[in-house]
Parts: sequence; C-alpha cells; structure tokens
Amino acid sequence: MKQLLDRETAIAEIKGWAEQLGEPLEDEEIINSSVFRATSQGRITFDAERETFTYRLMKPIQLENGEDIETITVEEPTAEYRFAKQTMRLHSTSQSGGTAEMDIGEDGRYLSATTHQSINMLKRLKNRDYVVLSELAGFFG
Repeated sequence: MKQLLDRETAIAEIKGWAEQLGEPLEDEEIINSSVFRATSQGRITFDAERETFTYRLMKPIQLENGEDIETITVEEPTAEYRFAKQTMRLHSTSQSGGTAEMDIGEDGRYLSATTHQSINMLKRLKNRDYVVLSELAGFFG
C-alpha cells in the first residue's frame, strides 16, 4: 500500500494521540508498531474531541446480510466489559449430547468492548487488521 505520511509526520501524529490519552510512547515503540504502518498509509484517523480512532480495514468484511464493514471505530470502553463474562456455547453432535462453555479470553472481550463489534465479527478480521485494532485498543489501557 502506498505511503501517504512521511516518517516524522506519522511519528508526531501518534505521539500526539498517545500524550492526549496518557500513554506516552518512545519513537522506537512507535516505529515498530503496526499502528505506525497503518498511520503512514492513511488508514487511521483520530477524533481528538471524542477520543476515538477510526481504522480502515485492509479488506472489507461482508456480513450475512450483504453489508460490508470497511471501517471500525475504537474507543475507551466502560468497565462493564470486565464484569460480563462472555462465553461461547458449543453444542455436541455426539450421542452424549450436552453443551460445553469456552471462555473467549480477556483479549477478545477487551477488543469487542473497544470496538462495539461482536466476537463472531472480530474473528473474521484478517490478522493484520486484528493486530492494528489491538494496538489501538492499547491506547486505552
């Protein structure tokens, strides 16, 4: 993908976000991040007033209803996600039947809380998109 922002501009932009959100970063941390590459490519915008990021996905995700998701917003979640244990129910097709529960993990719950996206939708992300979104969520703690 074509680079839209030069190195110094991208670093300054990310440092500004980090300082506003109380998560100061060193240049080396920034340069080695997926957020740096995505910012350089013009795929991340920051709304300073609302303190939210908008990330343009590498490839849109098509939902069952035919709608495409091209961007995802990342914002600081409330503490509610910490109290809501989310589990997936797995139904057995064996003769014994029954159900089992599997914890989806802290990382999945946090990313779901910061993006307001379901775990099932987040599982469809390309890994590069998932990594950038996880790094953006890290700005909020």
